[in-house]
Amino acid sequence: MVDQILSGWPIASILVIISGLALILAGVSLIINIQAQLAMILLGILLFIFVFALHLPSIIGGEGQVVQQSITSLLKDAGLGSAAWFIAGHLHCAKKSA
Repeated sequence: MVDQILSGWPIASILVIISGLALILAGVSLIINIQAQLAMILLGILLFIFVFALHLPSIIGGEGQVVQQSITSLLKDAGLGSAAWFIAGHLHCAKKSA
């Protein structure tokens, strides 16, 4: 995956590991409800970074099957990022009413 998507990026394999850990930690934070609102805000930011830094350039410069896969991934990450921000907003409202 690193060679296909992040070719030319410095420390690409470390970025993949760091982003994977961030996804896992955001999920754990939500499950155990410790700093869940912050975790969901940061998860949304991370997913939209994926949209703009990985998927959008592949759509603009790609051809055929690559574009179709990139559009699918873009929509998935945009939807998940929006859902993470929705959950963060819900957590904020729940905190205010409690």
